[in-house]
Amino acid sequence: MSQITRHLSGGPNLRLVILALSILVLGLAGCSEDLTTQAPPGGNDPATGVFRVDMGSDDVDFEIISMKNGDPEDPIDGPFAIIGRNIRYDTELGALVVDLSVKNLGENTFDEAVMLTFLSLLPDSVTVLNPDNEENGAGAAIEFEFENDDGQWTPGEESLLRETHFGVDQGISIGFTARLDTGIGAGLGSIGGMVWNDENGDGIMDEGEAGVEGAMLDLSAENMEAMTTLSMEDGTYRFDDLESGFYQVVRKPLDGMVGTTSEMIYVILVHEDGTVSSFMAANFGVMDDGGSGGTGYIKGKLWNDLNGDGNINDGEPGLEGLTVTLSGDAEATATTAEDGGYIFAELSAGTYEVVSTGPEGWVLTTDSPIEVILETDDAVFDGGSFGWMDEGISTGGAIGGIVFNDMNGNRVQDNDEPGLEGITVDLSGDATATMVSGADGAYAFTGLVIGDYEVTSTGPDGWAPTTGPILAVQLVEVDEIVDDAHLGWMQEVTK
Repeated sequence: MSQITRHLSGGPNLRLVILALSILVLGLAGCSEDLTTQAPPGGNDPATGVFRVDMGSDDVDFEIISMKNGDPEDPIDGPFAIIGRNIRYDTELGALVVDLSVKNLGENTFDEAVMLTFLSLLPDSVTVLNPDNEENGAGAAIEFEFENDDGQWTPGEESLLRETHFGVDQGISIGFTARLDTGIGAGLGSIGGMVWNDENGDGIMDEGEAGVEGAMLDLSAENMEAMTTLSMEDGTYRFDDLESGFYQVVRKPLDGMVGTTSEMIYVILVHEDGTVSSFMAANFGVMDDGGSGGTGYIKGKLWNDLNGDGNINDGEPGLEGLTVTLSGDAEATATTAEDGGYIFAELSAGTYEVVSTGPEGWVLTTDSPIEVILETDDAVFDGGSFGWMDEGISTGGAIGGIVFNDMNGNRVQDNDEPGLEGITVDLSGDATATMVSGADGAYAFTGLVIGDYEVTSTGPDGWAPTTGPILAVQLVEVDEIVDDAHLGWMQEVTK
């Protein structure tokens, strides 16, 4: 599960208040407009910060209370509550609607604003339809507002209800892992997330998959000294006091574990209204490597091959958010970053195959699949790049020729050899079409894109092809025209 991150509002003095692994599972029953919740087995665990649904009073559908929050090295005293009311399904939105609020149950005062960031959603198809940032899945955030405007979240104060829309089919149970931050908007930004034990290797943070302590993470950006931190006991980590800019987060190799998501995540922090944005869902999945111990990797790039020449040229951008699949001696999927890059890391010696999936309606301009042999456990292959071209931007290619009577069988149309009218010619490959030759034997297939094609014809009864039953034609340039795909037929001699 590679993540291509965007941004969300935040600041340098953010104080992490809730959820170092807060898991909320809403057991939704029935298909009516008023769905009820069911508490899962177990209860809230204030010592670990792991929370589960706890049914409240009749007018509260669930209330989750946290006693210990924030950075394990500098915890913030609670308790705090996340409260959900009026759970119902909106058929027009196609969404489960929950009125959420947060309440300060402790004795301390915190700076507003207060924001809830979803680190993961269960099942993976669930989305947040009305976030306050550009994310809909992991990284989606909602901000809570308060009745007064004093800028302080005081003891006993509960936020106004925030209607939250979860995109999900009616009757499906959902859950999420989330984190509550206070002091949003205080100036500089933060980047953080979680390293978790992805036991089933699916790249999705499932319920019951714990955080991994001691993972090393590097943060880098142009014109700044790289920063390093370790994930905490619950798997969370963060970098604070960041200026706006383009950052790269790298999870370093872990002994005995292999990544199930990309080892690199790109994050953009922007400056707006005096505040640098933050992103707190830069998550990394790892799992037991089964003793492979490999440190090799395969990486490459998917790009928009505007001229269709199969080469990465200046001005041709990367393609973000596309799937790349690895198979062979290891299996994995990756999603391309903003620059089109991807990586499969921690690979052992072996034979692999890399396949790219492009945008709908686009065509490949390079070979696929790519076969890769890593000869050692630390071998590197960085040539796994795939060019894609929008099929709609260039349909000026053409394949044509003459169907002719090859009377002497030499496969060439001589001056006295006429064209054959009314012969069916078929095109297959990256486009399919059928046409009939004209009075002079000519035919032409137009409006073609770069690709591989085959041309065949059906001759008159008692005639045999002299130029072969199939002509293979490749268009390798934009608007290329091949006009010599001639098809010879010769009348068979009978005795």
